[in-house]
Amino acid sequence: MFNKANLLKFVLFAFVSGCGVLIDFIVVWAVLSFSSSSAFLANCLGSTCGISFVFFTSSYKLFINKGRWIWVKFLVYLTYSALLVLTVSWLINHFSVHPGVLSLIQTLHLGFVHPALWVKFFLTPFTLVINFIVAKTLIEKINI
Repeated sequence: MFNKANLLKFVLFAFVSGCGVLIDFIVVWAVLSFSSSSAFLANCLGSTCGISFVFFTSSYKLFINKGRWIWVKFLVYLTYSALLVLTVSWLINHFSVHPGVLSLIQTLHLGFVHPALWVKFFLTPFTLVINFIVAKTLIEKINI
């Protein structure tokens, strides 16, 4: 799957995803900073904004869409993403209050950022690779 052309697409996808992550993190930061919402809800909102941006940008600028029903593919991707976001949100909510994580953040003097953002930052590379594989497969390989 990772030949030279796909490696270039992955790098471009990583750039687009970086923009999506920036949108995501800004929304999460804003929700956590200006409301009493949980890290779970903040991550759900931020991720939905970032995911939508990455999917549509990738669909129209990066991958070759096989088929005409991009909105159907988006709904499939959104469903997949919802499951991923719920899982990641649970992990963030759980580990952002874990005594070991809080101790590490304090030891490394990283308390200037909400613990949920550090956990999200750590999980992001894993979700990047998974999202690339799913988006590429859905957009280019499935003809809907």
